Amino acid sequence: MENGRWDLTTGLEAVSREFRNVPTGIASTATHVFSGGTTVDAWLAAHRSLLGVPERRYTLNGPVEVRAGRNYASGLGAFASSKGELRSRWLAKARGDDYEFLSTLRAGNILGDVPLDQLYQLGVERDNELWIRGHAGTLDGRKGRAPLGTRYVSLNSELNKTLYGAAFFRVQLDPFFDTGAIADPNGEFGSRKWLFDTRMQARIRVLGSVGVVLSYGRDLRHGTGVFFGTALR
Repeated sequence: MENGRWDLTTGLEAVSREFRNVPTGIASTATHVFSGGTTVDAWLAAHRSLLGVPERRYTLNGPVEVRAGRNYASGLGAFASSKGELRSRWLAKARGDDYEFLSTLRAGNILGDVPLDQLYQLGVERDNELWIRGHAGTLDGRKGRAPLGTRYVSLNSELNKTLYGAAFFRVQLDPFFDTGAIADPNGEFGSRKWLFDTRMQARIRVLGSVGVVLSYGRDLRHGTGVFFGTALR
């Protein structure tokens, strides 16, 4: 449903899961994370335009989402979650989008015990929106490498500079800075400390729709780097 500055969506989901090769050495209080079974939950999402300053070419939007459901598995039960964002966009020039400043502040929380695939993750991965671009979300193609948890806060900021723009082809270079922290009640999977990542990202777009994102992120705390590429529309 859309109404002026509001956009509301809702839905119902059912998921069945099974875990194999459960790692050893996990604390007994965290073993429920690897419980198989079935999940049924409902969700409601809202998107609102919070602020628009046309003469300054600045916008601020605030999407939020709430979920509630139940996990049918031993050691699990009812749960609820909420997450929200503040997205800002500023075009520095009076015309065009040669210099574009983007910033996204995110936070989320889960109440109740949930399995591994329902935990939030801070890291770069194709089906994860909580990008901290110096932390890989997978190891040898398997998910779960990046910090996981039930509550998080993150900030992504970047400056997009158009290097080449034509009718059918466009290249942007985006220096960025990402920071955030994530925690879980058991202290097994979270970040424990704040994460700080920076470096460069490139966007290549063809025909105004299909494109590729290539990024190199550097973990400032540990000095490691991550190359990542994905397609976008």
